[in-house]
Amino acid sequence: MTVGVASWTAVGPLRLTGSQQAASSQDAPAAVTEPAHEHSSAPAAPAGPEPTQSAAKKSPTRSASPSSSSHQGNHPKPVPGDYVLAENPVTGVTPSTKTPPRKAHREFQANCSVSHRRDDDPIVFFNKPGASHNHTFMGNTTTKANSTTESLLAGSTLCRVPGDRSGYWMPTVFDGDRAIEPTGPQVIYYKSGVRDYTSVRPFPVGLRYLVGSPTTTAEQFAKAPGYQKGWECGDSYDNVDFPATCRSGSQLNIRMQAPSCWDGKHLDTPDHISHIVYPVDGVCPKTHPVAVPMLEFKMAFPVSGDTSKVRLASGRGFTFHYDFYNAWDAPTLNALVTHCINAGRQCDARGYSQFEPEAGAALDEHYQVPGSRKVLDRGGWTATASGVSRGSEPAKMLDGDPRSRFTSGTPMVDGQSVTVDMRSARSVSGISLLSNGSDYARRYQVYLSNDGSNWGSPVASGPGAETIAADFAPRNARYIRVVQTGSASNWWSVAEFVAFTR
Repeated sequence: MTVGVASWTAVGPLRLTGSQQAASSQDAPAAVTEPAHEHSSAPAAPAGPEPTQSAAKKSPTRSASPSSSSHQGNHPKPVPGDYVLAENPVTGVTPSTKTPPRKAHREFQANCSVSHRRDDDPIVFFNKPGASHNHTFMGNTTTKANSTTESLLAGSTLCRVPGDRSGYWMPTVFDGDRAIEPTGPQVIYYKSGVRDYTSVRPFPVGLRYLVGSPTTTAEQFAKAPGYQKGWECGDSYDNVDFPATCRSGSQLNIRMQAPSCWDGKHLDTPDHISHIVYPVDGVCPKTHPVAVPMLEFKMAFPVSGDTSKVRLASGRGFTFHYDFYNAWDAPTLNALVTHCINAGRQCDARGYSQFEPEAGAALDEHYQVPGSRKVLDRGGWTATASGVSRGSEPAKMLDGDPRSRFTSGTPMVDGQSVTVDMRSARSVSGISLLSNGSDYARRYQVYLSNDGSNWGSPVASGPGAETIAADFAPRNARYIRVVQTGSASNWWSVAEFVAFTR
């Protein structure tokens, strides 16, 4: 895979000082400014409730911005510091003022599960482990303080699309001292934030930014352009802070939208936000003319009943914020943006719209760009399993008929496995498991071996789904083993097992 990334050293991105920045980009200002209509002084602190605790270990410039209408949080304006330049800047772009035919939806979903928690933030506190408040990380399983574009691209992911190795993270939600993590794949929408949805371009690889701030006041949070009805649970909506109670059995939800107008020059700026702003009346400003996808986090936390002790690692509910570090496979993201956002469709993670089934999907049944991966010929392969239901032998997952399937014969428990012998060593870069209905692996790990005895560490892992697509760095191996690591009353079934090479 060839992608355009910023220059990197052994310890991270090549960051330019203000003088170096000016020399390398003549028209890049030391502190990014915007049109006058986008600026206002920071609003006064509200008379309402303020945080009872400060945001632990927060950065003094986490949400610095030249415009309180674009971002919230009380911080000084950015000063010349370290910039990360795009290797292939986008120039000569005029913000589109066109109004294409109205489409109710212009979006696709990224479904990504929680992978881990850390007191890290590789954007704000790069290479400083433990310097941040606690974050809940989704998507890329390797995200940590010293993560770079290159390390993320080489990592594994818990997103449904294996080509999405992006890092997504947010402050951890606590109920008292107990961490509350979202259950299962969460919905991260990729939408058009501008009126002309045909003008939206894919993110450049390596772009990173912050949305919101841990120092946001209640008033700023409610007036922020990314605010979307605040916290919700049961019949309680539009809450700036956490509601004191949630109907039993309900869940706590939050939605927040990101800016979507990029300056076309920087993958990052000193305050981590000045290079990307919100559109004004559906049009990008001339200083940030490049329309990119608008992210919308839609998070669901399994907590209900008495929520009086619910808090964020950053403080009160109105300090919610999130971070994004783009590490998509460029052709995969381009296919989804073109097929879904630019065409005005409402798509799932595969780029399929149930309202336009005749249009097909952007990705194939393995969540890959059609033709981008070579399917290995399964002729002569054999398969075994840790447990088998009579008449549903493992060979049936290699027969090319999705109507026949291997079945475990017992409810799912941690440790059940299937092993495929490809009869000779070959380069493998991914697998796909197709199941039927709810009999899919609840979680899984993928192992490779040359001798069938020494397996080493898993090359991929993740949550279950009816179609599991796991992508990893190419490795030579003869044997592939998939271990089911969850539990369920259903038997484990696999209708088709497919392996890929690049």
